[in-house]
Amino acid sequence: MARITIHNWKEVETEGGFEYIEPEYGPFYWEVPKWWYRGNRTVYTSCTRVDYLNEYQIYIDGTTPNMHIDIYGDGQKLYFDHFVDVDRVLICRDLLPVNRRETTEYIDVDFSPRDGYIVRWDGLDPLEVIDWGEISVEDYFLCRKIDKLPLLGSNEPLAPRSTNMFGVCVNIPQLPILDAGLYSFISQLPTIGNESTIESRLTTLFGKSVDIDSLPLLNDVYSA
Repeated sequence: MARITIHNWKEVETEGGFEYIEPEYGPFYWEVPKWWYRGNRTVYTSCTRVDYLNEYQIYIDGTTPNMHIDIYGDGQKLYFDHFVDVDRVLICRDLLPVNRRETTEYIDVDFSPRDGYIVRWDGLDPLEVIDWGEISVEDYFLCRKIDKLPLLGSNEPLAPRSTNMFGVCVNIPQLPILDAGLYSFISQLPTIGNESTIESRLTTLFGKSVDIDSLPLLNDVYSA
């Protein structure tokens, strides 16, 4: 999972496939034409620019210095959370054709004046914005069961930083790896007090031998 936090038109924290892009002509933000404005004159707005996976440009229209937004990405899906004073977001490959109305390949996300956001235009395949209210970042991006990690240098979607193992949320980068020892693959732990055979305390996770008792649990979903 990739994530970036923007506050006051500036990058606060980033992980994964996002890259904050400094404005070219101004000290604080990009001045870009309002892509949703359909009048005869050009009206500009103040945006932060974030690039995603070296392919997509994301322009975030902040309305006050208090503007704040968290963006989560999982290869082909994006989700927005904790947004304050954000009016609109544009996702495209190139801003100029969108402003000239020469292309329909973009996503327009409307945040105002409601609690949440609505996708006004969705024409940038295969990228998709997850609908607000139908699913949360905790449900979608965190603690999903995965069978393997993507190969380095491949075009596979980015791996989440946590997954569901034995009914608990586990932080993948913090998995304790054993250099030696016997292990076996198990799909679930035995219920305490039943007559089932006690399972091995070592198991195979992503091709590594791992001590089950040492699995790092995530109590805070945002620490993933």
